[in-house]
Amino acid sequence: MDFPRLREPLLSIILAGLCFILAWKGERLPDWLRLFLAFLGCAFSAAALVTGLDFLTYRVSERIRELSAARTYGAVQMAYALRGLTMSQTDMVMRQMGLGVVGIPGDGGPAWMIRCSTMDVPLGFVADFFEWSKQTHPYLWPVRDGAQVGGGDGWTNGVQYATELTNSIIANGYASRASGRYAAVLTEPLETVATRYGV
Repeated sequence: MDFPRLREPLLSIILAGLCFILAWKGERLPDWLRLFLAFLGCAFSAAALVTGLDFLTYRVSERIRELSAARTYGAVQMAYALRGLTMSQTDMVMRQMGLGVVGIPGDGGPAWMIRCSTMDVPLGFVADFFEWSKQTHPYLWPVRDGAQVGGGDGWTNGVQYATELTNSIIANGYASRASGRYAAVLTEPLETVATRYGV
């Protein structure tokens, strides 16, 4: 690939300088030669200006392109890594990338879900879970009692939801793992963690 180099403007500037010096200091040279050298000096100066601007604009545009590529580098590498995976494999990888919120269209508007490592947990359950965790603070509500969250009939998949949500909270560093008969213990205030989960 042909691209401008710094040597062209530098060489043109040196030649322009030599021509101007010879035209100015060369008293023994004929007038027509001194005039010709001055003309060459102007020509080399113009060439230095044009090639210098060409080199400068090329370097600036290359630097801007590199900065743009750096901003999107992660996404590009992720796209290369996911190329060839099935939809279920891609979904599994994306679930490991961090906390996400998805909306499932419904009659009363979208049903909002927190995307966890193996399943989506309804945002309503998340709100209930943190509300019930106030009773066991600084511990999270026990996973084994997940079906009781929300009161009444509770949530059908309450134990699975509680397991997923607790694992997500632990994975994000907001709680430490359960030990023995005790539930996972929060390492940050309950209100702070609830806010981070959109409650």
